[in-house]
Amino acid sequence: MSLNPTTTALTTLADGPSVLPVLIPALVGAAIVTMAILTYRRHQKERSIDKASEDLDATEIYLKEMLEKLCENAQQPCSSEDVSYLRKRRHLIDESASQWDVIRSQLAEVVRRIDVYLGKAIPEAAAVADKYLRSTKRASIPAEYDIGTLLKRAMEQESARVDLKTAIATAQQTIRARRKG
Repeated sequence: MSLNPTTTALTTLADGPSVLPVLIPALVGAAIVTMAILTYRRHQKERSIDKASEDLDATEIYLKEMLEKLCENAQQPCSSEDVSYLRKRRHLIDESASQWDVIRSQLAEVVRRIDVYLGKAIPEAAAVADKYLRSTKRASIPAEYDIGTLLKRAMEQESARVDLKTAIATAQQTIRARRKG
């Protein structure tokens, strides 16, 4: 009885030394190494995402604190001393803006609006009173201490506060959207 070539090859494989006992452990080992590499890479990616999330948390806290202070200062003239808290936050947010491409433009707008708001601070009440008490004539009062100028500046300051508040809200929305996506 004659066997066809396929049957002969199978019979030879079944009867003789086989590569399967060597091949199966090698394939299993390669699969385990591949899984380990993929798991390591995923873990590293998650760690970098966690670090990024922590940085975003800090930026969001800065924005929230500024927003709370701005609400406290709503509809009242503020001196340089009243808005001094913004100076530190401005630099922290500026630093955050340099680290985040996704929200850089929104944070840069917040920094720009902080600068405008700080520029609209009115002189301290004591300084204004001193200028008025020392002058004998209204004409001798410096223009920046004139009541009309101070009122105009206070209105400009409120407008700048609203613009800053809007810029902060936009940056906060962008951060929230970044976390969801």
